[in-house]
Amino acid sequence: MKEAFIIVYISLCLTHTLSCKFGERYLVSTKNGIVEGAKEFAVPTGKVYYRYSGIPFAKPPVGELRFEPPQPVEKWPFILDATEEQPICLQSVETTVKTEKILGSEDCLYLNIYTPVPPGQTKDLAVMVWIYGGGFFEGDITREIYGPDYLMNEDVIVVPIAYRLGIFGFFSTGDLQSPGNNGLKDLILGLQWVKNNIESFGGDPNRITIFSESAGAVATSILTQTPLTKGLYNRAIMQSGLSHVIWAFSKKSAAVNDKTAELLGLTYSSSADLKHKLKLVPSRDLFAMSTLAANLVYGERPFGGLATAPVIEPKHPNAVVTRDEFDVLKSGDFNLTPLLIGFTSLETVDYPLNALFTAYLTNANLESSYLVPENFNIKDPKVKKHVGDLIKKRYFGSVNAKIFGDRQLIPFAADVFFYVTILEAVSLYAKHTNVSLYEFSYLGVRGNPLRSYNWGVGHGEELNYLFYRETSPKVSNLTDVRVTRTLTRLWANFAKEGNPTPRPDPLLQNVRWPTVGKDRTYLDINEHLVVKQDPHGDDYRFWSYLFSKYRLPNDA
Repeated sequence: MKEAFIIVYISLCLTHTLSCKFGERYLVSTKNGIVEGAKEFAVPTGKVYYRYSGIPFAKPPVGELRFEPPQPVEKWPFILDATEEQPICLQSVETTVKTEKILGSEDCLYLNIYTPVPPGQTKDLAVMVWIYGGGFFEGDITREIYGPDYLMNEDVIVVPIAYRLGIFGFFSTGDLQSPGNNGLKDLILGLQWVKNNIESFGGDPNRITIFSESAGAVATSILTQTPLTKGLYNRAIMQSGLSHVIWAFSKKSAAVNDKTAELLGLTYSSSADLKHKLKLVPSRDLFAMSTLAANLVYGERPFGGLATAPVIEPKHPNAVVTRDEFDVLKSGDFNLTPLLIGFTSLETVDYPLNALFTAYLTNANLESSYLVPENFNIKDPKVKKHVGDLIKKRYFGSVNAKIFGDRQLIPFAADVFFYVTILEAVSLYAKHTNVSLYEFSYLGVRGNPLRSYNWGVGHGEELNYLFYRETSPKVSNLTDVRVTRTLTRLWANFAKEGNPTPRPDPLLQNVRWPTVGKDRTYLDINEHLVVKQDPHGDDYRFWSYLFSKYRLPNDA
């Protein structure tokens, strides 16, 4: 009799889209089938939340589906075990051709849902969809790295979505055979799944905020500019990255394809032939050789787009991006939703690519034309040298290639790779929609206890205040805890109401955070919250002048 009751109860969950708790089982019905999750306790408060890990939103992109846009997942006729995480997308823990150093699986299009709402209860909580960074060749949705614990205390739902990386997510032949950006298309399909199902987990499908960092923020920025995401989200947070930074788009796909084929010993006669032959290569071999190829190609000109990254696609019905990113913003032809955008106070301190930049400039004898970012698209060598001379004088002065160091390199790289183009894009975004701008400048222990210099906060340090990480420094202090509570409150407020400071709040020092105007008002997030104007002003104006006078569009 008991077994019959359980079957009837589960059947009701399936047929009536109910959320059910039976004994210690936590069951939620989605439009694809029932999922079973687990009960968790947030660190450090002990607040109860419910975790549903490894929910598929697409068919496994393997076999003939390699290099293809994601296909919606089919219904499952059983209770899906969502108590264990699924494999991360293929990536490497280090630059290597050794396949044993490669982690993950091609079958990786899953999402996790963390909700404070118990099964069987109906609420309409704000939803925060996380898109990870990692240069489009690493990153994952694991709780070990992106634990939702701190955000659970703010009564929001957190949903990290996985997307394909490296050649699997961003292979492009530059034509309709493989136009590219499948990793971005993974995210769009994931957003569609969240929109259609989050209500069953206590979420409000009309209050979905994408939040993201670094390459994830680049992806999010692109998603704000495509009609394919219209109606799928309501606001966006972009930390330390936009589609306008110089490394966002690849112009090197053809070179990477050629080098990958060479390393694999393949010859090909057409785009279709290359795609067919690469589909037959074992996944770990393909990832290893394509990553080596990308590193070799990128190392030739590192002040530009990543080698394996989003591309401007040829026009076709499912294209994510077909126009220069600055032209899109100037036209106002993008999704007009509230935005929260910012960066850390010194993005390139302890930046992993600094050694490559130093070697590149040293080998080039600090020749000025090598300092010109690739996204300026300057074709005339004389013009390029003139622009390079201006840049060299400002950042390197009379220092020669043998003696320049971090004091010169780090500010230059921070401006070139982050601040200047982010601020330029913010000014364009702000002409059409509300933008809240910030700089995170708190030099805390939780951020990076091993930083080389105390000149500023490095890339990604703020993530340790948003997410509980098993790898985070265990030594902390009360100020670190307060900054964590402050940052999560600001982000959650924005997700809930589109305004990070909707009302006076003692935790937020009763600050009012204005949106960006002509003076580029921003919030300095430190131990104290201070409203300021004109971040990186002189450097921004220098680059803005060069940009407006010399830059050509990406599709020129």
